[in-house]
Amino acid sequence: HRKRTNDWPAKHLLAGIAVCAICGSGVRVGKQNRGRRKDKDGNPLPRPRDADGKELPFPSYPTYVCSGTPGKTGFHVAMKEETLDELTIEVVLARLERPDFLATLGARDTGTDAERRALVDEIAGHQRYLDEVREQAAELQRFDLVLDQEARIQPKIAAAQAKLERLSRADPTVIELVSGGAVRQAWAELDLPGRRRIIRAVLTPRIKPIGPGNYQREKTNRERVEWVWL
Repeated sequence: HRKRTNDWPAKHLLAGIAVCAICGSGVRVGKQNRGRRKDKDGNPLPRPRDADGKELPFPSYPTYVCSGTPGKTGFHVAMKEETLDELTIEVVLARLERPDFLATLGARDTGTDAERRALVDEIAGHQRYLDEVREQAAELQRFDLVLDQEARIQPKIAAAQAKLERLSRADPTVIELVSGGAVRQAWAELDLPGRRRIIRAVLTPRIKPIGPGNYQREKTNRERVEWVWL
């Protein structure tokens, strides 16, 4: 029942998903030099060597790089892969964990927005009621009350949840992830193609150029990314 994904060869979380905020092209993965390759006088530094004296490549780290404008050389933006991955995962999980996520997913549709929010409120009301019943049952030591009320209320929650999912028109994989409740645990169990599919279904990160004098600042890294929710 689950749609297949074409991401099976992918090795990087956001390659082809994140885009350049300047030209709109997708990002590819490149390498950025780590450390200096020349001394203060501009002379080339020797390559590092291993314990046996064998020459090693200069250290580097992977980056997401704008693919650039077709027919022109160069690129507009670049960002450390690890940094963008961490920022994106945290933003996505925080959004998926919101109780009103399915009510706010997708483009605004005045014909269904009010209905979706009403269903979210209905589900929350049923859950609050069951929590109150559990507290009262614990005080009275009447756990049969919990079983009785759960048997009555849980079908109502399930029906409202199913209707909310239909109105949200989300990717089935996204609905499956958020419906289980333990979003972060479910995310941890996904493979790379599954994670890419979730991100692509809900979000497009847009990387903006870094401002002058702002390198290596965590706050700047966050400000450089625009989150476009789908």
